[in-house]
Amino acid sequence: MRLAVVDASTALAWYLPDEVHARAALRLLDAFDQGRLQLLAPGLWEYEVLNGVTKAASRGRVTSGTGVATCRRLLGLGIRIIRTLEVELIWRLCVQHSITAYDASYLALAEEYGCECYSVDQRLVRAAADSGLIRWIGEFE
Repeated sequence: MRLAVVDASTALAWYLPDEVHARAALRLLDAFDQGRLQLLAPGLWEYEVLNGVTKAASRGRVTSGTGVATCRRLLGLGIRIIRTLEVELIWRLCVQHSITAYDASYLALAEEYGCECYSVDQRLVRAAADSGLIRWIGEFE
């Protein structure tokens, strides 16, 4: 089965109706739902998703009740969470691409599992484009 790393920005686009790239992100979710793709994420993904939904609620993008339900749906999807990553690999990716350790964690997971990481975050995609690990969500087929 094909593997892919999914970052929080992509997962949030699945359930926040006003996300610009929601349609592209939903293609990835459909492949996962149909069993054509196994999704992986680092342990921080859960907290980034919770934070993203909380921010969306504080900005009026979702109601508080909808936000809680959205968090439950996202965390209950069955995305495989990998809690242990190599510190040296994350460090190297941070330095090499001038990105945060949070962003580097997604790339490190993609490198460790030999798969691609999909993101809605165009800043991250540009910063790490030469890694060969990151793809903008619109590239998912």
